[in-house]
Amino acid sequence: MLHELLLALSGHPGDIFVLHLTDSSTTPVFRIPEDFTFLHPSEKGALEQLAQLGGWYRRVKTFTEQHRSKEWLSGSSRVKLPHGAYFQGFCQGIRQALKDYEDAIVELEGRILKQTSSQTPLSLISSWLSPFFFILPHLDSLVGLIEEKPDLYHGGRLLSLLASKCESGVSEVRETMLKLTQHVRKVFYQQITSWIVYGTLADPHGEFFVKRLSSVHFAPNSKEAHETSYSQLENDNFTFQKLFTLDTKQIPDFIPIKVANSILFVGQSVYTIRMANISQVHSIPTFLTSKHLKLLLELSKSPVYRGIELESVVLEIRKDVSEWLWKVVLVGEKTLGCLEVFRKFFLLGSGDYFLQLIESFEALRTARQKEMRKVVIKEQELNAMMIQSSVGTSVEDDPTLEKLSFRVTPASTKPGYDSHKDELSDTHSPSNLYNDLLLFGSRIELQYSISWPMDLIFTDVEMERYNALMSFLLVLRRTHNRLQKVWMLGNAVRRQDLRWQCKGRLHDESRFYEPKEMAHDERMWRLRTKMLHFVDSIWSHVQTDAIETCSTDFSELIRATALTQPGEVSIEGYRGSTKPLHDFEDIRSAHSLHLDQLFAACLLFYRPLSLALRKIFVTCDTFCNQLEKGLSSDSKIFHFEENEHPVERIEQEFGEQSEFFFRTVSDMNRQGGSNTGPARHLDQLLLRLDFNNTYSLARTTLN
Repeated sequence: MLHELLLALSGHPGDIFVLHLTDSSTTPVFRIPEDFTFLHPSEKGALEQLAQLGGWYRRVKTFTEQHRSKEWLSGSSRVKLPHGAYFQGFCQGIRQALKDYEDAIVELEGRILKQTSSQTPLSLISSWLSPFFFILPHLDSLVGLIEEKPDLYHGGRLLSLLASKCESGVSEVRETMLKLTQHVRKVFYQQITSWIVYGTLADPHGEFFVKRLSSVHFAPNSKEAHETSYSQLENDNFTFQKLFTLDTKQIPDFIPIKVANSILFVGQSVYTIRMANISQVHSIPTFLTSKHLKLLLELSKSPVYRGIELESVVLEIRKDVSEWLWKVVLVGEKTLGCLEVFRKFFLLGSGDYFLQLIESFEALRTARQKEMRKVVIKEQELNAMMIQSSVGTSVEDDPTLEKLSFRVTPASTKPGYDSHKDELSDTHSPSNLYNDLLLFGSRIELQYSISWPMDLIFTDVEMERYNALMSFLLVLRRTHNRLQKVWMLGNAVRRQDLRWQCKGRLHDESRFYEPKEMAHDERMWRLRTKMLHFVDSIWSHVQTDAIETCSTDFSELIRATALTQPGEVSIEGYRGSTKPLHDFEDIRSAHSLHLDQLFAACLLFYRPLSLALRKIFVTCDTFCNQLEKGLSSDSKIFHFEENEHPVERIEQEFGEQSEFFFRTVSDMNRQGGSNTGPARHLDQLLLRLDFNNTYSLARTTLN
């Protein structure tokens, strides 16, 4: 009987313990035949309960043996099966846990043979094997879960599953799961080591959270083999975004996204240094590689995962690699070059060029409005317009134009769409509040192809924020330009009328204005003057007090950093920070703060102010449309009550929004609500708007 029991505990059926398979479970069950009448029902139940250990053992062992074949290893069969290096590490840990059980069975047999008495109580056998009544069913359910959903628990997700199973109050289960997780974590650390120490992505089964998007082949001239080919990367518009990315689905739950991004950054940097450096003159020193390898090997030997240890090791490696990369590629100088591009093309620093570009946009609007079909703006048109507008300007020979291109997202509306509707404002975020006001509701973004290594600092997030600033500035400059042009158009019409009147050619009585009509026209032109004063004040504040001040301060900081060794420059006094600049992440953080300062100085952080400015721009645009139409057609369009936008309504809307804007900015300045942006920039804005107490007197009267 005891031999049969030991055989069943080892997963093998016999004459007494017969193997049964049920439809509801894939785990085999050992049962004693019904015709075996020599046992009491209680004895039979105790024996079957003991033999159940053999059923769990048999199921788990069969699972590991099946996955030793090459077919299961590669997952190449038609049926989707668990596969990969992580899974093989998992199977290795399972085999180690089963070996402990097998050793316990061998030890149990030895104890039985050494018993001096003729009988061995079942209670004694149960006590010897009691830990496995917790371990084996836990392993059985874990195996069943992976078999049922192999795609769900693949790679990093398998590691997340095992880490969650370690959180058990049963000490035997927790210890077993920790050992099992350590086997899989070793594979994980091997991939991390290969990636961040050697820049090699060894992931044939798609288990690591770093994914390759494409491959870059370096083929430098053999005569120049003694030189590095970093310049080749820049000339070819090489970017890390084109090579590697993060697969967030494969990031284990216990790895913070910040650590994952650091791992991605370090591996990309090492990969680039290794691939671009032919002569190995500027490769990472051996002592740094040995240091990083030692740190990761010590970390992989730890039986318990501690997130703070991995984070500190990754950050230390990142610091070393960043400082070395800083020395090799002269980051500071290249950063200044990118900032100059952003200043000229995204912050409208090249004023003459953008005036011509805005004029081209207006010509396109006028031409398309005459077409009796749905307006479609093509990217090819805008890109050609961008090049044509540069002729005769300060950027005509600028090579940066070759790296710039427009991207257009058409308005998802039918013909007659009016992007000026106030309902839009409730759904727009500050990043896209103005980019639909230029061309029939189409959203226009300027794309800049940034080459390595600047794409590490100026990512897609930063580019989106620069586009938000550019959209705001383009709409502001367009409004400012239109208000000036209608005055020029009005003067031209007035001078023509005077010349005709002097020559006696003005016989149309409709061209002679009555006193009431003249008063009405004077009111209209006074409104234009108020609008121009407001818009001109905003434009002067944005360009002089905001962009110029912030850009100069940040450029001086980067310029000082470029002339020193990493870590020697502190940004104390700049945005209240005392953190030294010593790697890409520090410059990236400082640049993000720089953008925050620009947004705050342009009043784009506070949504009510942004909405008020949008409504003011829309009102000014409506006013200019009606005025241009009236001047060009010689009709007194503002005098008809049936007019859709009478001057009284436009004046009321502009007055309400401009007074709200002034009142809100005054309250913010009085309460000290602007903690970012250049010093006292709100004072300067209020002084520009209210130099003659226009808004102050209106507010006093209102109060």
